Amino acid sequence: MKKYALVLFFPALGLLALPARGHDPHEHGVARLNAALEGRRLSLELDGPLANLLSFEHAPRTEAQRNEVRGMAAKLRNAETLFVPSRAASCRLESVALASGNLPGSLLDPAAPDASGQPGHAEAHGEKEDAAEHGELDAAFVFLCDKPEALTQIEVRLFGAFPALREIEAQIAVPGKQGAAELTPASRMLKW
Repeated sequence: MKKYALVLFFPALGLLALPARGHDPHEHGVARLNAALEGRRLSLELDGPLANLLSFEHAPRTEAQRNEVRGMAAKLRNAETLFVPSRAASCRLESVALASGNLPGSLLDPAAPDASGQPGHAEAHGEKEDAAEHGELDAAFVFLCDKPEALTQIEVRLFGAFPALREIEAQIAVPGKQGAAELTPASRMLKW
């Protein structure tokens, strides 16, 4: 259901196409970022391999791995330190949603139970053990901006928080403009 909501929320991004660069759909070190501004709402959608954010991609098997997932989720939930919109736009974080087929929801959001209704049910019963070894993370961030007309850039600080991440293929859709950019640790400003 989340995927459909995101598809509906980012209709203009479907018109954008990054140049063909030969990237595998699941390439470690590479993530995709879609940014859209509608009215006062700045929506960011990040997806890529779990290996960009964790030392593993499978369901967590040990308490140390579960703690690593919790730490990653805490960093992502503190999104205002990872995505810094133009100060003049006065944007503030409204919501964060994290999802992965390989990670229990209770580790991504401690307030949310797993589908079973019991936090930790999946890892306690080993149900996620057979999940694909090449897991992905989908994250959605929503900011509300008091002065959206002043929004001209977003500084993306994910590289410092997640050193395995080396490239972000970004697409942007704002009123009157659409574009694409490649962000790296040396070039982390998404501008339009």
